[in-house]
Amino acid sequence: MAYELLQKRGVYEELGEQWIARFLARHPELKLKFINPIEKERILATDPTIFQHYFGLYKSTKEQYDIDNENEWNMDEKGVAMGVIRKTKVIIPKRDIPQYMAVCGNQEWVTLIESIGLSGRSLKPWVIFKGKQHMKAWWDIFTTGHISVSKNGWTDNDICFEWLKRCFELETRPITPGKWRFLLFNGHVSHLTGRAIDFCLEHKILVRVQAESNYWQEAFVKLAKACGQNMALSTIQGQTIAEMVEASKQQTRKGKRSHKTYGEARVMSKEEVERIEAQREDKRDAKKAKAWSS
Repeated sequence: MAYELLQKRGVYEELGEQWIARFLARHPELKLKFINPIEKERILATDPTIFQHYFGLYKSTKEQYDIDNENEWNMDEKGVAMGVIRKTKVIIPKRDIPQYMAVCGNQEWVTLIESIGLSGRSLKPWVIFKGKQHMKAWWDIFTTGHISVSKNGWTDNDICFEWLKRCFELETRPITPGKWRFLLFNGHVSHLTGRAIDFCLEHKILVRVQAESNYWQEAFVKLAKACGQNMALSTIQGQTIAEMVEASKQQTRKGKRSHKTYGEARVMSKEEVERIEAQREDKRDAKKAKAWSS
């Protein structure tokens, strides 16, 4: 740019090697700095008009369907790798060298589905473990909400539908019948099947799907990560899930005969487990009574 300005003045000499140093000396408010390249789309995505359009659409949708704040909800899922040690303070030599802590590379994944409303109320947690059967060890620790099982510990179309039906719809029913509910559904659009959409429309649940990856959303990445980390440590998460995983491992190590499971239902609640336990207790009592009578 400096050379172009000189050419406009009719000066065609090359700039000296010390030109930049002298320029900075004349302008102490400036400095040299390396800058990182960034895609053009990322720059354009931070255009304020894009955010204004998004929030304008959000506001007009709420007004169109007369949605109150207490009927607006956001949901997201969080994958937790069991056995991963979080950032921890340790005492190390003062030499400024990178320090690391080794962790096992074959962690088991547990997924959590959480939802919180604009009013601040949160729904009961929904945990997804890898497996085929519900283990009693989980329910000795887990006191509220639902547990699902899947082949890899991740959510899928069926689990998403069960969450809508057995958790969201039941726990967020409006005080005023007939009012619409607004659910901001973060990512994983594929889980919103035709069956799920029909269910939402039938129960007056308006779903706004956020794309899994948009450049403009990256303006909120740091905030989203902070919120996600706080959610991952809230309610039953963190220590409770670690205890549940460890309890199931201990039960497995004891041998199959010591396993106490509740069949192969994909989803179960604490109430369902208590009902099964009551039925088993009744059968044991009946068996004892029959033995005494004979």
